[in-house]
Amino acid sequence: MKFYYYFIVIFCLLSCDFIDDKLSIQNNTTYKFMVNVKYFKNKEDNLGEFCSLIEVNEEEKKVIGLLNRHWENLTKNSTNESFIKVILISKKSIDSLNQVYYSKNISLNRYDLLDSLYNKKEYDYKEYSLKELEHRKWQITYPDEGFKNANQ
Repeated sequence: MKFYYYFIVIFCLLSCDFIDDKLSIQNNTTYKFMVNVKYFKNKEDNLGEFCSLIEVNEEEKKVIGLLNRHWENLTKNSTNESFIKVILISKKSIDSLNQVYYSKNISLNRYDLLDSLYNKKEYDYKEYSLKELEHRKWQITYPDEGFKNANQ
């Protein structure tokens, strides 16, 4: 009986796929923001592949994890044109837009609010090649690395 118990425990541990915590972001600002990370195979790829959506507090370093996937698996068929786009939306923008909808008795989830802000181009972004991320040791620092505003 003990054999079966140990077998099940070992099998469960080996079959689990943990979060890939290679990529992280350092927030050097005094405000919170949401980070949306997408992987694009090339410049013609308009949609990209969703990787992660997290909230980062002021003056905080946070891991941008991939749940049940690894960056190596995601990017194994990448080319020199492949890149990762990091999109930052301030929590203040999300809250103020949410207040506008709330005053009209419209309730939106977080993803709808973010889509609305994407359409209004109220976000900052930066595109990183995979080589650039490897050179940076998968560490991103905001606002120090030349993020662009979508309206510009």
